[in-house]
Amino acid sequence: MVQLQFIESEYKLLDNFGNEDILTEFKQWFLKKTMTLDDIHDLKKGIVNSKLERYIYESIISYIDKYYDRYLLSLTNIKKQFLPQLLDKTHSRFIIGVNDDGTISGIPIIPKYLENLKVKYKNRFLVIIQTLLVYIIQKEIQL
Repeated sequence: MVQLQFIESEYKLLDNFGNEDILTEFKQWFLKKTMTLDDIHDLKKGIVNSKLERYIYESIISYIDKYYDRYLLSLTNIKKQFLPQLLDKTHSRFIIGVNDDGTISGIPIIPKYLENLKVKYKNRFLVIIQTLLVYIIQKEIQL
């Protein structure tokens, strides 16, 4: 089962999320486009203008597009020696907004974009998972 989950308000910036492991991958998030000095001053005042909202949304999409497929593919190459540790696991986690040390750096997501992201990626993730399952089955048959 594929579960797309956005974790909101459960953690605070700079809290520790724990450690990465075989089934947990952290990616620190950065804005992919440059802000102007006016944007920075507004942001310090808590004002997020529509241009910055768009930059944030596009950066999140960029991160998912760049890293999620790679992460899923890496799961197909887990060394056999680690497989017994995974028998009781039901899912893995790909978490954007946490650095490699587990410190939450966050993503300043605008709530109105959450539903758009869920809709945009839910079907895509299902197709990717189905493709990987076919690949794994074919790989096992060849062994």
